[in-house]
Amino acid sequence: MTPPAAAGGQPPEHPKRVANPNGQRPRAPKKDYDKLVKAAWDAKWWCERRSDGYIVCHPPPGHPHPPGPDFVLVPCTPSKQGTLNRVTRNFRKRGLKV
Repeated sequence: MTPPAAAGGQPPEHPKRVANPNGQRPRAPKKDYDKLVKAAWDAKWWCERRSDGYIVCHPPPGHPHPPGPDFVLVPCTPSKQGTLNRVTRNFRKRGLKV
């Protein structure tokens, strides 16, 4: 499923991105996780850090939504390789090309 294009043929942006045009993406301490967050941010997702250190990435409207929550949690200090695979898989399920 391809997300609908916004005015001008641009991909849609998350409403919080529109409301905060000067917002900056949060940085993940691990290089692999930071690449995922950067890819999400560049694809017009909204990413923010929670008080417990996790980064929450919300896709823009119109992206595929599998059963479950409509966001991806990125841990700040993962300890297993399986965590990176799971986070990458969750981004792909929600339509991000990573």
